[in-house]
Amino acid sequence: MDITSIEFGTGVLYAGVFNNGVNAGLYKFVDNKWVEVGLSDLDIISIARLDASTLLLGTSDGLYSFDEKTSTFKFLGFQGSAINSVAVSSKKIVLGTSNGVYESDSAPLYFVPIKHVKLSEGNFLSVAIYKDNPYKFITGQDNGFLYRFDLNTGTFEMLIVNVKCIYSLFITKDDKIFVGTENACLWSDNNGQSFKGFSVKVSGGELQVDPLNKNIIYVGSDKGLFKSVDGGVRFINLGLPNNVVFSIAINPNDDKELFVGTSLGLFRSNDFGENFTEIKQFSGYSVTFVAISPSNQRTFAGSELGLFVSSDHGETWEKSSLSIKDLDFIPYIAIDPTNSNTIYVVTFIDGLYKTTDGGKTWQYLGYSDLSITSISICKRNPNLVYMSTTESVYVSVDGGKSFIKTFNISAGLDGSYMFKQVVVDEENPNIAFAVGDLVIYGQDRVTKLLKKIYDEPFLYVTKDMGKKWEKLDLPNTIESNNAIYFDKENNSALLLTGIGILHYDFNSMRYYYFTQGFPDEYIRVVRFFNDSIFVGTDSGNIGKSSDGGETFKFHAKFDNPILSLFQSPTNPDTIYAGTSMGLLVSTDFGSLWRKATDLSDAIYKITGYSSNGHDIIFLGTDTGIFEIDGSFDSIRKIYDGICAALYYDNGKLYAGTDNGLIVTNDFKNFEIVKDIQERINIITTFDNSVLAGTMNGLYVISGDGVKVVLENTAIFDILSQNNLIYLATDSGVFILN
Repeated sequence: MDITSIEFGTGVLYAGVFNNGVNAGLYKFVDNKWVEVGLSDLDIISIARLDASTLLLGTSDGLYSFDEKTSTFKFLGFQGSAINSVAVSSKKIVLGTSNGVYESDSAPLYFVPIKHVKLSEGNFLSVAIYKDNPYKFITGQDNGFLYRFDLNTGTFEMLIVNVKCIYSLFITKDDKIFVGTENACLWSDNNGQSFKGFSVKVSGGELQVDPLNKNIIYVGSDKGLFKSVDGGVRFINLGLPNNVVFSIAINPNDDKELFVGTSLGLFRSNDFGENFTEIKQFSGYSVTFVAISPSNQRTFAGSELGLFVSSDHGETWEKSSLSIKDLDFIPYIAIDPTNSNTIYVVTFIDGLYKTTDGGKTWQYLGYSDLSITSISICKRNPNLVYMSTTESVYVSVDGGKSFIKTFNISAGLDGSYMFKQVVVDEENPNIAFAVGDLVIYGQDRVTKLLKKIYDEPFLYVTKDMGKKWEKLDLPNTIESNNAIYFDKENNSALLLTGIGILHYDFNSMRYYYFTQGFPDEYIRVVRFFNDSIFVGTDSGNIGKSSDGGETFKFHAKFDNPILSLFQSPTNPDTIYAGTSMGLLVSTDFGSLWRKATDLSDAIYKITGYSSNGHDIIFLGTDTGIFEIDGSFDSIRKIYDGICAALYYDNGKLYAGTDNGLIVTNDFKNFEIVKDIQERINIITTFDNSVLAGTMNGLYVISGDGVKVVLENTAIFDILSQNNLIYLATDSGVFILN
């Protein structure tokens, strides 16, 4: 049974219930209980107030009205159609249905389809009308498309939001737009020109940092072009949503100008990406790489049509004398940072070309047998050139005349290295970084064919021009490693990974990344420590927010689900994390994590107290309860059996176990408080009572008395504050007093 919508009445709260037509319909909450009102054989999908005494009900089989004065229903039409959303203004009513969008005057009611090709058919799940314009609305479809339409002027506009499905919409008085999607919430504060919020997951294959402002970062992906102006904390989508962005080039002398090569052409911006102009010459063709010469401002564009050059900021283009074969394309261009006439061009089929006269003539260097992914030229010594391929890294000391394979670390019998990019220190040719993925293959049990079974992102560094490569530590939680930007000044790097921008500090050898929310993440635990929010996710990420949850900074390394978090009662900078495979600890308030013990149990809960200046920690695990001192010198098992909940209070340790709720005063001998025959998720104490949240309600135990609150409701977490109790349940958040 799902509650799909709610609406307030006079002294009552109405709720629409979706239950596949069984005990569904309209309910009202009155006298502290829910009462069925009617339409129990219909699923209520949406509710909107028409006037002071009338509700409009969108159902799985048509539109109904409900008169609160007479408690009667009236069928208004649309039999056979699902009315997914109803929006009402002072002038108009708009319906989002399974068969298009309909509108009617507020009185009399007479619905007609909106005559626009994009709105006349399709499954529209959500509608919202602007507060300051009763004729203008936005509507979202089950395929993720978002449209804006004005019934008065007939103006139609598609808003760009990269999601799979739009379930709900809301517009504030100041025209801020909120979009509820399949797993997140987005919002726009610029009238729908761009969206940001709790699903921005930036990944892709192209990373560029503004050479004049390192806080500005551009990322190209298969969902368009993204931009950050705060060093990668927040990203906004600049558009180009139907384009795969292959390459980004920023003018090194005028960073307002950038070129973006995509799967459908080449685009230019003169205002930091706020607006783009399509260069018609490349319309419909893939432009796979763009590069701008720092000295003479010449722009090179590699495409499936060949190599082109512009000397007037992209106004006109001339085809280069470099000829490529049919079906070939240019995946990389590298311009000598000391001599703009020296250029290396990679083609997918033939390999590597070089010019020393600005492209008038070309020398073929070979390497058609290698899949070259990047070229990096040392500024201090431009004859020193690094080249990455899908399988290795090569170095040339003679300006590309010859290359020597330098990376010879084995990937094992079933593995293969996939190098994405190599970058050399511009002042020290001995130092270079290489990123990519180590792919492990195995045989499919059914088809017996070879398939990828494991993908490990990597970051290697050499300090001796490739004679030796050192593997640097990376979190197991990242999905891929696609590109790198090396910041020589700060001795740090930005890595473009499958979960966003990873910040790597080579001075401290620490890394972290930011996220605006938790895309595709299941949040296991949330805790407040010292005015910061800590979260643990199902994928093993541990995040910390210092801005009230708007952004999170992640430092996690291990890919085991985070089940519990606990702050040291002795040292507030020490945080413990229970995972499915043991205990982690951080001694710097969540910046660096390490395994604390060899214990490999799933740790469901952690609690403890301070004794003589050090911690005594208790772990509730899948095999029992363990007592550990804060120095981790000793581990003692004090209970044998499953323990999913723990709570320490004034010398007493309460535990939710397979024997029910138990307690100990000496941490040796336990006695049963209540024989609860179901999983106990959370325990706390409040006003001389013990509260135990279970999968079937909240047990309140006071002395010898026991009562159950919210029966048939799963209680996952309990928080008490200001004499109120907040319960996190499978039916939402409840407050008890």
